[in-house]
Amino acid sequence: MNGFRGTTSGGPLLIQVNIPISASSPGLLACQPTVDGNWAGSYSLGQAVSDDFHKEGVVSAVAPWGSRASQMQWSTSRVYASIPAGPHQFAVQCATDSSESFFGTSVSMLSFSVVELR
Repeated sequence: MNGFRGTTSGGPLLIQVNIPISASSPGLLACQPTVDGNWAGSYSLGQAVSDDFHKEGVVSAVAPWGSRASQMQWSTSRVYASIPAGPHQFAVQCATDSSESFFGTSVSMLSFSVVELR
């Protein structure tokens, strides 16, 4: 998701993301907030994490027996520090190990916010 642009003063940022998910078969889904195209947590940890499934948390999807789909939510709320002052592009990226498991979401239920803490 492209997200939005914002300008920060260099203070810690509280980033909250809530993404509705529909799944039709077993699979793992992990999403991550990004700042200027990079995982937001890379600013706080100071090191790269190569596995997308260990950055922010994972939703494991299984459609209930007899159902065509399962409805879930992927969400995170964390404080990220060391993001430099200035204009930034805030967005969300998702990765899955099963490209056929997850499908369309209810965009009206998606929420994404960035709050600068003082």
